[in-house]
Amino acid sequence: MTRLYVHIGAKKTGTTTVQAALKSCKEVLVQEGIYVSTLAGQLEDKAFTEYYCGNEVASEAVKSWYEDAVDFVRNKGGHSALITAESLSDFLLREIEAFKEDIPDVFDEFCIIYYIRRQDLAAVSHYSTALKGGGVSKSLMSEKFGNRSKRGLNYWRVSKDWAKVFGRETMRVKLYPDHIPEGWDILDDFASVDGLEMLKGRLSADRKNASLSRNIAAYLRRYNELAQLGEVEKSHEERSRYIRSIAHLADGKRLPKPDRERAMTFYRGFAGNNKRLRQEFFQERERLFSRDFSMYPEVAEDLDDSVDEEVFRNSVEPFLKK
Repeated sequence: MTRLYVHIGAKKTGTTTVQAALKSCKEVLVQEGIYVSTLAGQLEDKAFTEYYCGNEVASEAVKSWYEDAVDFVRNKGGHSALITAESLSDFLLREIEAFKEDIPDVFDEFCIIYYIRRQDLAAVSHYSTALKGGGVSKSLMSEKFGNRSKRGLNYWRVSKDWAKVFGRETMRVKLYPDHIPEGWDILDDFASVDGLEMLKGRLSADRKNASLSRNIAAYLRRYNELAQLGEVEKSHEERSRYIRSIAHLADGKRLPKPDRERAMTFYRGFAGNNKRLRQEFFQERERLFSRDFSMYPEVAEDLDDSVDEEVFRNSVEPFLKK
C-alpha cells in the first residue's frame, strides 16, 4: 500500500516549523521510504496552492513533484509521499476535487492532516504576520486572515469539504493546545499520525515565524500607513528591508493582546461550527476548546504607545520617496 500524506494547516498551528523540519530532515524521511521535496517550494509546497487557485506558472513545479514522487515509489523502494502547505486549507470544494483528480494512481491511500487552534488565539498569533504583509489594523487581532470565502478559521467547513472529497476515514484533525503543556512538541505530535511514528524524536527545526517585539510591530504598523498613503514603497521587498533596518531597536517586549471582551466575542462567532466539528471528530470531549480567556487584559493597550516619534522619523527617513 502506498500513501500520500497531505498536511493542510491550519495557519498559526506550527505549520512552518513542521515544514522546515520535514524539508531539513529529508534524508531521514528518505531512509524511511517517505518522499518529501523542495520542488514545489523551499518550506511550504506553495506551487500546489498556486496552481489549483489558477496560477498556470506553477504547473511545471507541480508536475515535477508528482513525477519525482512516482519515481521514488516505483523505482526507489518508497511507500509514501508528503505534501505540506497551510494554504491548502483555503481551497474551495472544486479546488480540492481538482487536486484529488490529478494525484497519480500510484497512491492508493490518503491521510489528510489538519491542526486546529482556538480561533481567537490563532487570530492574535497572526497579527504579527498581518503587519509583515502590510496590515495597518490596531485591533491586535488579525480577524480576516485566511478568509478566502471566509474559510480560514471555519474549521468545520474545511474539514467537511476535505472529508467529502477524500473520505471521512482519511481525516486526522488534531488540536493545537490552547496552552502549550510542558514537554509537548509539535514535531513529535505530528509524528504521532499513523504511519509516521518512526519519525518521533528524529525531526528538528529552529522556531519559525517568531512574533515581532512590541515596538517593532508599532513602527511597522506606522510604516504600513505611510505606504498606503504612497509616501514609502509598499512592496514586500522594501517592507522586509525596513524590518531588518530596525531590528536592532527591538525592546524584547511581547505584543499586547486585545481586550478580553473583544476576544470572547470573536470566539463566540464560531460556536456553532465548533460544536459540529466536536460532534464529528472529537466526541470524547465535552467541548472542543477551553473557555479560559484569562490571558487577555480587561482593557487593551494602545500599540502606538510604544512608538518613539523621533526614533520612528529617523528610521523611516531613508525609505521616503524622493
